[in-house]
Amino acid sequence: MDNEYKIKAKFGDTLKLVKFLDHSQFDMPMLRGKIHDLFNIPDDADFTLA
Repeated sequence: MDNEYKIKAKFGDTLKLVKFLDHSQFDMPMLRGKIHDLFNIPDDADFTLA
């Protein structure tokens, strides 16, 4: 699928894959907030996006 975007979120030793169909609706703070919510990552935790 050409319009599918994959973002990897690394938290500690865990790597999660998130797929979005349209990336135009996301800015970086919103994206990080959605990933916090999806994977129940604490608000003060640090994680890496790739």
